[in-house]
Amino acid sequence: MSRLLAISAALLLSACAAAPALPPAPVIVRVSPPVELLSCADQPAPGVMRSQRDIAKYILDLAEDGADCRSKLDAVRDFVEKSAPIVK
Repeated sequence: MSRLLAISAALLLSACAAAPALPPAPVIVRVSPPVELLSCADQPAPGVMRSQRDIAKYILDLAEDGADCRSKLDAVRDFVEKSAPIVK
């Protein structure tokens, strides 16, 4: 009889236990790269080509603008790869 009473008491007491508190849902914050890395230099206008020197200068300007864009794209790629989501 005392065993039945102990089991009943254990069952009744276990029903009063509080449910474990759940942690709050995580909030994910979007991180964006710096604005200056999101635009490239304007492509130079060809202008008047009177000599091979003018053509060479134009080609060098194009190459410089391409290098600008590639370096900014590399910086954005590094930023994204190194940025872990921030959870608050």
